[in-house]
Amino acid sequence: MATWYGSKGSRPVTGSPEAMKLMEAYFVEIVAAKQVTKAEIKLMGYLVRKYLRLGEGGDSLRIGTKDWVREAGLAAHEVDKTLAKCQERGWLSIDPHSKPAALRLRLASRAE
Repeated sequence: MATWYGSKGSRPVTGSPEAMKLMEAYFVEIVAAKQVTKAEIKLMGYLVRKYLRLGEGGDSLRIGTKDWVREAGLAAHEVDKTLAKCQERGWLSIDPHSKPAALRLRLASRAE
């Protein structure tokens, strides 16, 4: 039986065990982390939402600065600094050779 976490119209929306583990990792490792900034919480929350929309097995994401500002609620000047800090903490990996840089969420693999 899948866990209910909300409803969408008259149909219940359920989450897979992998999605629940990812959400648990987000809350335990990021939201509850000491000295985490609001920008880091916004950035990682946005990536978790994007990953869950891709479904399990989603590969890397490519997100432009305008998308970070519009969809994640980050200021343009804090995007690069926050991405670097999240990579330093081990929450994501960045492939700088592509433009925009390709991101891979690392919480998903640690949540399993």
